[in-house]
Amino acid sequence: RIHFISAEREARAFESSQIARLHRVSISAVEQSGRSRVPDIVRAGSVGEASAAARAEGLAIAVLDAEGSAPDRAAGAAGRFGLFIGPEGGWSAQERELFRRREIPAWSLGPTVLRVETAAVVAAGLVLCGDGLPR
Repeated sequence: RIHFISAEREARAFESSQIARLHRVSISAVEQSGRSRVPDIVRAGSVGEASAAARAEGLAIAVLDAEGSAPDRAAGAAGRFGLFIGPEGGWSAQERELFRRREIPAWSLGPTVLRVETAAVVAAGLVLCGDGLPR
């Protein structure tokens, strides 16, 4: 599933028409790659609401943040996993504090700043392949 959350520094809000367009793109991507499931694409509220919902679903979760450490190699093997990828402006101090209070680990993909779309693909690939995570 792909959930768009409201962050303090979000560059843009996703409207229903944009979510519908992304759903159509995901259908094409699934067909092209030969996969069988189309991911759900939804708006998921605030950072606090989304992190609480992820925990309530029993997801192991982490957050991508330039101030984080190298990802945990065992994360992909943990089963159901959620990854919060920040807005292009980065997480606010309040959002970082929320993650810290909720004991959500912060991971970094290195010194290079990636666009949100690129960070999502890179991080998902690294989690899925497990031993390809950076140190």
